[in-house]
Amino acid sequence: MTIRLGDDDTLVDVDGSRHVIPVGALSLSNAEFASDPPRPEELTNAIGTVVDHLDDMLRVLPGATEAEAVDIVGDLATVIAAVEFGGTPPLPFRLPRAAAEELF
Repeated sequence: MTIRLGDDDTLVDVDGSRHVIPVGALSLSNAEFASDPPRPEELTNAIGTVVDHLDDMLRVLPGATEAEAVDIVGDLATVIAAVEFGGTPPLPFRLPRAAAEELF
């Protein structure tokens, strides 16, 4: 499975079947965050928005739950890797599941 994180949307590809989630990093933050830093209720709403779209994606791409590996690509993926690595990561960067769960 490949996930391309974008500013305005997120593309999920599972063995050639694709689904576009109409939420990206900028569109989510612009729609959900009125304050800086975001208030707890804004973060809760943002998480709910993403979960709703992931539920939709799983109906379209049920094979996503069986993916043995997830490749996250795009400029935003590099930012996620840099946060976990603590600087500029060597690419490609593999993020173990436990570390991904801790990061998110």
